[in-house]
Amino acid sequence: MLAEVLPLRDLFISLFFVSIGTLVDPAAVVARPVELFVVLAVVLVAKPLIAAGALVVAGAHARVALAAGAAVAQMGEFSFVLARIGVDSAVLPHEVFDLVLTAAVVSIVLAPLVMRVPAAAMPFLERAPLVGRAFAPPVDPGEGIGGLRRHVVICGFGRVARELASALDRRRFQYVVVEYDPAIVRELRARGTRAIYGDAANPQVLEHAGLDSAILLAVLVRDSTTAEAVTRFARAHGPRLDIVARAASAEDVVRLRDAGATEVVQPGFEAGVEVIRHALGRLGVSGTELQNIAAGRRTSFYRREE
Repeated sequence: MLAEVLPLRDLFISLFFVSIGTLVDPAAVVARPVELFVVLAVVLVAKPLIAAGALVVAGAHARVALAAGAAVAQMGEFSFVLARIGVDSAVLPHEVFDLVLTAAVVSIVLAPLVMRVPAAAMPFLERAPLVGRAFAPPVDPGEGIGGLRRHVVICGFGRVARELASALDRRRFQYVVVEYDPAIVRELRARGTRAIYGDAANPQVLEHAGLDSAILLAVLVRDSTTAEAVTRFARAHGPRLDIVARAASAEDVVRLRDAGATEVVQPGFEAGVEVIRHALGRLGVSGTELQNIAAGRRTSFYRREE
């Protein structure tokens, strides 16, 4: 009956906090607000900054390092186990267990908000007098487009992009890849593929890719927000440019179409169509009928999303 009154997610959250309340002595936590504040400051501030600094030293860009640091701004559930072992072994007093458990819960609850801090702070960091250059969007065009014309620009180099690049290589069509992962960029350049390191949503990066002379833009990044931003800029920059975009979900089909994509492909749906083709073919359905069924399902799906 309770599940019918409360949404399932809210029910789980409520049960979680009730269970925590049975483990923690609120009076012990209230009596140590300074200690709790210090622990949270270490977890939510010091830990992300140390992680980000280590990544910068290792060669990561400051923007990437800051986002990665924010991702670890919480205490994991395993800390509950360690704290309990410490109490059971008489190494830690029970008051410390209450403190650790409370700090862990608070940090987990605040984690989604902390993850948004880098993106919100980036405009201010880019304009900061001393560190602004470090936080500027990274752009490494490498050898650039090198006079390419009527080439293909591939944004993102995941599995779908690799298949496209392989098909282009076999037919000796020219293309340039825009990728934010430096390891992938180094791999591509090592085998002689033109690759630009940078955020595809950054207009400067796309300009280095030569959209003016490109015949096709393939937006194959995983992040739907980035895909929409790339598509929107490219359409405004080149009204006649052919843009094919990968939609992460059915809902993204509409957004990418509105942003100006010429063609939108949703991999999950396309995989379903191929499964249907194989199953019906195995059951004796003719090739022509299979083609008609696949075409009808595609028309129904993509028009439904308009």
